[in-house]
Amino acid sequence: PEHDSPIFMGKIDYNNKDEVMKVLQNFEEYAIYESIETALVITREGDIYKCFGTRTQVFPNIDLGDKFIGATVSHNHLPDETEYTFSREDLNTFRRYKLDIMHGCDMKYKYELTNNAKEIDEAPEVWQTEENFQHGNMIETAKNVGVGYRRWKNDKRRSL
Repeated sequence: PEHDSPIFMGKIDYNNKDEVMKVLQNFEEYAIYESIETALVITREGDIYKCFGTRTQVFPNIDLGDKFIGATVSHNHLPDETEYTFSREDLNTFRRYKLDIMHGCDMKYKYELTNNAKEIDEAPEVWQTEENFQHGNMIETAKNVGVGYRRWKNDKRRSL
């Protein structure tokens, strides 16, 4: 689909994981208010790109090509499009491109995929809500494919 080209945002030390997380968190604080899906990608070389998509998708794998392999990435889900966790396509992208870390964010939650299968949430006690049902399904899927998955409340929302 037609979408804007990525913007180069700068460079950081990719080995400084605190700095990487700070950049992701700064992006996530504002990404939840975007009108389209956007992604922030930090390549293995430390290059930072902001990628733009549509209401339902963002395309950093297409936009950045091989630079996307092994990267750390965060992206938003719009309020009327979120499942309060990752989509199957997000999980497939994480695995296909051997991403280091993938974050997702929406108005209620932030979520994370890692390559450490021990970093995984416990299944929710109550599955009767849509958000817990989706979360529980992602926990089971992550366990089955051997990746880490966590979700937490997005308490960094700012008032509009």
